[in-house]
Amino acid sequence: MEGKIYKNGKHWLAEIPLLDIMSQGKTEDEAKRMLIDAIEALLDHDNINLRIYNGETKGQIGLVVGDEDQDIGPFLSFVLKRTREANGLTIKDVVKILGNKSLNSYAQYEQNRNPTWEQFRFLLRSISPKTTIQERVS
Repeated sequence: MEGKIYKNGKHWLAEIPLLDIMSQGKTEDEAKRMLIDAIEALLDHDNINLRIYNGETKGQIGLVVGDEDQDIGPFLSFVLKRTREANGLTIKDVVKILGNKSLNSYAQYEQNRNPTWEQFRFLLRSISPKTTIQERVS
């Protein structure tokens, strides 16, 4: 998941646009730590490791979620909800986009019914067609 970090006056700002989350710090490292803290606080799930890495170009950062053996389903549910809200959609709107009738056909994925990676990508593209996301960074 891509983001950016840059200096604004005396502070550094770090953000992950897909999650609509931004943090600040007096140093670049502090801004990154604060970004992880903000995500963890909103995620409200203790067992998912988050790590920020520097991207290939200056000011580019990325977010790695979980280790290979971790269940990141709760994080995927969190991303779906944040993205839906950022796009001004209700659950009813998403159900209509998906061509379903039952609100639960989509809502279950925001309520931690751990979507598979394929389900997650399909649902994310349905909510935000221009959004792309990588499964793993090597």
